[in-house]
Amino acid sequence: VYIPTYFRMVRGQALVLREQGYVVAAHMLGAKDWWIMVRYILPNLLPVVVVVFTLNITDAILTEEAFSFLGLGVVPPTPDWGYDLRAGQTYLPSGYWWLVTFPGLMIMVLVIGFSLIGEGLNDILNPRISRR
Repeated sequence: VYIPTYFRMVRGQALVLREQGYVVAAHMLGAKDWWIMVRYILPNLLPVVVVVFTLNITDAILTEEAFSFLGLGVVPPTPDWGYDLRAGQTYLPSGYWWLVTFPGLMIMVLVIGFSLIGEGLNDILNPRISRR
């Protein structure tokens, strides 16, 4: 589902990076296209792809949990936090608050965790940020 997004994003970034001065200079000095791609283009594309990938993971997790909460996800014998939220919702007025609290917290921790991993990888991989 997300593949066209990645193709569009990588192509757009590559077209922008192709016009950068250091890429043009390397091309004028006679560097091969594959060397320019490996040395200059890919290192600058990687942080963007990693961050978008981790955001897509969080989006996929939230979408799957929402479908499971609505009853459109995996079948009930398979453990799922969205289904646990839906099943625990009926017991919430009886005082069993933990049946919805802990699956909800786990979803939140997982989504925030993947987001923080993406931001951390962006800080590590982005050459513009690491020079500052």
